Amino acid sequence: MEADYWVFKDVTGLKGRNIRIAAPGRQMQGIAYSLDNGRTFTKYKDNPVIDSKETWDSGDTRDPKVFKYENHWVLVLNERDGHSIYNIPASDGRRIQIGWSRIGHPGMNFNGMMLFPVELTLRTTKDGPRLAGVPVREVEALCRSIGKWNNLSQEEANEALKAFSGKDCLRVRFTVELMSDVYIDRTSAEVFVEDGLFSYSLPRNVSDKNAHEITFGGNRLKMKILSFLT
Repeated sequence: MEADYWVFKDVTGLKGRNIRIAAPGRQMQGIAYSLDNGRTFTKYKDNPVIDSKETWDSGDTRDPKVFKYENHWVLVLNERDGHSIYNIPASDGRRIQIGWSRIGHPGMNFNGMMLFPVELTLRTTKDGPRLAGVPVREVEALCRSIGKWNNLSQEEANEALKAFSGKDCLRVRFTVELMSDVYIDRTSAEVFVEDGLFSYSLPRNVSDKNAHEITFGGNRLKMKILSFLT
């Protein structure tokens, strides 16, 4: 396995000696297990168990997150410019991805966040096949309607929004010319347009000075459909 090297010179605490750290040229996932409460570990003889370079031609395979869901284990892994979910039943048939957003969180000692899990599908458009991603159907079970209107002016839509825009967790669905579905969290927002043909994430900076900072902007917009969920 080819490797790159980082050399640190005159390391404090090591009497000025140099140390060399090897960084593999390809990132893979292996398993090590312990039979003595974590005092020692034994590497699994058939490592690596996931080689994204071999499978996907991806050199970025890292940050595994393993958790137990009901009666089975699930692995979320950063690879192929997103996060793959392992141990989804083959009968499920969906292709699900968790994207990564470089959104900062003021006052926290970390940067970036996982986005909503989305189901990837191919859609036929007037410009040809396009990849679309919409939040997985399980999200619907977490949402409940708290308001719905039809045919509002821009002023009426913003007036309706005032009652909800200070919430930490809010979903806004609206249609002007295109249908948009927006998930608003305490420090971020995710936007899905036309059932996932377009999507993006952006930071949300909340302070006491802008408690109602979410508004509909534009030039005399006509809101055909507006609904709020939480």
